[in-house]
Amino acid sequence: MKVGRNKSRRWAGIIVINDCLNADKTRLLKMCASRLLAVRHFGCERREDVFMEQLGVVGMNKFLMTCSIAAAAFVAISPAQAALPACDISDISPTQSPFTTFGSFDCAGFVDGQAFAGSPASVARLQGLLDDLYGVGVKNAGSMTYIKLPGLAGAMSQDFSAAPFNTLLNGMTLIGLHYGAGQGSPGNAEKADTSVLYLFDAGVDLKTIYWKYGASSDIVLFSTQPGGSVPEPATWAMMIGGFALAGAAMRRRKAAVSFA
Repeated sequence: MKVGRNKSRRWAGIIVINDCLNADKTRLLKMCASRLLAVRHFGCERREDVFMEQLGVVGMNKFLMTCSIAAAAFVAISPAQAALPACDISDISPTQSPFTTFGSFDCAGFVDGQAFAGSPASVARLQGLLDDLYGVGVKNAGSMTYIKLPGLAGAMSQDFSAAPFNTLLNGMTLIGLHYGAGQGSPGNAEKADTSVLYLFDAGVDLKTIYWKYGASSDIVLFSTQPGGSVPEPATWAMMIGGFALAGAAMRRRKAAVSFA
């Protein structure tokens, strides 16, 4: 069983880096500095291996100094904030009472902001979550498709047999949840909206998922396996026995025809 790890302290850095690398080198430092002022966590110094080559003549030391100045400026004008919680196997359940867990499970998050809106910043957040869940570069957020249900209005469960999903969950399933900053939400202490991914084995024909946090906003379904219930062992035995009887009857019939 794998339990998700919270890597929110480097998501902001990754998002900033992805955005910065789209700019030309002469604007890179200014752009990064301004973006760092808008995020809560500063992990740029942890990611020098990712963008060392792209910096070129700008220089790593100068970039890190800018990151530090931007971070210090942000801290000076902002109150202290608690870190976002780590996603956990106890976040979601296939049953409402008692609240149970999935046998095979992993997750990525929570991260600050909306990861399922389709904007460049949102796609960058989703890419960070996918990199954490599957490994860097394994999944491409830009090509991921999903079905989204907005306007959850704080609901704490979702029936996937209803529109717009119209399906039952089977086998390994990937969903995403976005929360507002309201009471009971993962980001309530920071007054931040948050996003998270859950990858789990839904079993067979699971209809409803329950979660423990409040202030839910959107839920998305990325993938699940084809439907169709798996027969119980006793049913398999009856089916095999039936096939054997049918085969024996066909052999007797063929023998009778031959003697005629």
